[in-house]
Amino acid sequence: MTIVRVIAVAALAGAGALGGAALAPPVAAQPAAAIGQPLPDPQLRDGTVSLRVIAGDPQKPVSGVEATLVATPPDGTSPPLARRARTDADGRVSFADVSPDATVQLKVPSEAAERGEVESVRFPMPASGGVRVMLSTVPFAGNAAVPAGGAMGRPGAAGGPPATPRAMSGQARPDPDVPADTVTVRLSYDDFADPSPPRDHPVVIVGYRFDLVVGGKVVKSDAQARATIDGLDRRGATSYFAMTLLPRGDDHDRLISAPLVLGSGAGLRLVLSGARRDEATVADDLGALDPQPSAGVPAGEVHVTLAGLVEGGEPVELLDALTGQVVATTRAGPPGPDLDSLEATWDGADDAALASGALVLSVDANTARATGARVEVRPRPAVPPPVGAPPPPSWTAVTDGNGEARLTGLPTGVTLELALVVDGLAVPVRTLSLPAAGGRRELARVTWRPRGQGAARFTGVAGGPERAYVVRSHLRGQPCLSPPFQLTARRGAAATVLVFPRVLFSFSLRASVHDVYLGARGTFTVRNNSLAPYLPGTIGKPEELVVSLPRGFVGATVDDRFSEAVGVDPTRGFVVRDPVPPGGFAFVGHFSLKTDGGAVRWDMDLPYGTLESGMELRRTPAMELELPPRVPAREAVDERGTWYVLSPISIQPKQRLVFTVTGLPQRPTWVRWSKPAVGALVVLLLLGAAVLALYRPRQTAAAAAASSRYDQLVDEVAALTGSADPDDVARRERLMGELEALVRARDGGAEAR
Repeated sequence: MTIVRVIAVAALAGAGALGGAALAPPVAAQPAAAIGQPLPDPQLRDGTVSLRVIAGDPQKPVSGVEATLVATPPDGTSPPLARRARTDADGRVSFADVSPDATVQLKVPSEAAERGEVESVRFPMPASGGVRVMLSTVPFAGNAAVPAGGAMGRPGAAGGPPATPRAMSGQARPDPDVPADTVTVRLSYDDFADPSPPRDHPVVIVGYRFDLVVGGKVVKSDAQARATIDGLDRRGATSYFAMTLLPRGDDHDRLISAPLVLGSGAGLRLVLSGARRDEATVADDLGALDPQPSAGVPAGEVHVTLAGLVEGGEPVELLDALTGQVVATTRAGPPGPDLDSLEATWDGADDAALASGALVLSVDANTARATGARVEVRPRPAVPPPVGAPPPPSWTAVTDGNGEARLTGLPTGVTLELALVVDGLAVPVRTLSLPAAGGRRELARVTWRPRGQGAARFTGVAGGPERAYVVRSHLRGQPCLSPPFQLTARRGAAATVLVFPRVLFSFSLRASVHDVYLGARGTFTVRNNSLAPYLPGTIGKPEELVVSLPRGFVGATVDDRFSEAVGVDPTRGFVVRDPVPPGGFAFVGHFSLKTDGGAVRWDMDLPYGTLESGMELRRTPAMELELPPRVPAREAVDERGTWYVLSPISIQPKQRLVFTVTGLPQRPTWVRWSKPAVGALVVLLLLGAAVLALYRPRQTAAAAAASSRYDQLVDEVAALTGSADPDDVARRERLMGELEALVRARDGGAEAR
């Protein structure tokens, strides 16, 4: 097991884009943890790698930089191939026609000279669809970018931790001097030489256990500003978040780590650092884990977005993250607005038919008339009013059923500020002036996108450095959890809950016929849509996670680079040895099915179902498919030949994928009966040779060795008899050939004598 896994969390940043989708892609990576990690995308053309390059922030694309794609062919022996291209104005570049199952890595130059190149992890190319990857030329804003390829703890290495405490904040590194069940957290104001570091300050650790039980504790920092948290789960079955609130003026820096999983070899060290003490702006790392609206959330409030398979009216619970106890409960309502998508366009004109000082305002909200919108108009002061001065006069109104509000008696010839609040959303202030004669008409068109498929809100929630919370919803009894968060005295929090099935399984395979076997090879993906590692069973009786293969499979193997994490059960399929981390796990495997009379039956159990899987089946001249109704198939032709493409394949959990392939090539009849006959003949020859050997008066040393080899070969042939494994069949044929050669040599020697 890897000592520490820094996890790509589900796509909280994209929850606002889920509004029009019944089921969005189940797992994407949030920006900070996604840096350098592959994100499969079945919507991309087969063999496409799409790279986006940013400078520490998704809003800062890097254009014109040369990106390199290095692809190692699937055979593992051919030399890697390097391809180069430059990013466009949006920081994007695409590489097409990358070979399926090739091992791919992407590289771009770093803006920090000491870091050289920034690299992605190495990943296998899927057999269908494409892959999206993001790289950052500088450390990610807030929580720094996840080091690519596990290069933690190597300062100056590509993707390694930057030098300053603030840039390192939230990143863990394994340390063999730390016990395997321990995390040590150092607190800092971006200065390791600070003579007065944050001593006796609370650090909160929250754990998400594999059975979705949440709990945590508070540990105070020592004289060196270090908090030692021990007694943690070292089996990889719990993910942890370390967090703290560091005082800054009348508020706090809100700091939180990336999710961490302890392994069996060493404990972890990390830094939680705010900005330097003399900086006025507060640091808030929660947005790197769960996006926060730019306008912030009012103090004491928790605004919840529910994304996925949401049902209105379902309970939504606010949990104490330290005890796991329910603090408050509400119900899921309709989707809330994505505040950062709010836009307003204005159109106005003077109207001489109106009375002097009259303003008529019409408001449209997402193309419908806005009823109940609040309007306030006040003169804009020429200079800021002194502290304690009475507020300027104002005029207010509310739009009627036609979305219209009328205000009269407004001053003319002066600059006015018009403040508008629609459905609780504050629209940017509009400045205007009324003519000396007549009035004015204004039309406001306000639009925004919904965020997720449901929403909830909690108010009056207590904050503070020794408190932490989690929001919980349910999907058919399965708990669905938000990331943990803390509230400061001046800021609430936005929390996103992904309401999806816990585990989704998919495969992307390429299959073809070889002799009497249908061989399949490709990528198997187990997606974990929760923040906790996934392990079947219960806390008292954990079970193995088995990726079932079609009934009757033979010769299953796993690519060497995944062999430590995945094993093979010859009767069930692939066995994933470690808990599946949040985000999921993918590996490349191979297996075969033996044909019978020119046909093969694919009968595969799907305990977790499958979502948008796919298979390419190389077509032979007489091949026919007998498919179930919901498995689409089409023909495709490329430079590799003609294929049946089965995609997308989506099946509910606890079902099976069953289909039949007929019209496959068969061995000639004489081949089928000749091999058993030749085998029988060889055995007879061996027996005859053994009988003759009994009557020989004397054996030379060479003859004795040959006789011993006869016995050994006979035993080995007998042991392989009846096996359908292609490797066993090939080995049996080689042994029989050696037996025949030994018999001929012995018979020739006897004749010479």
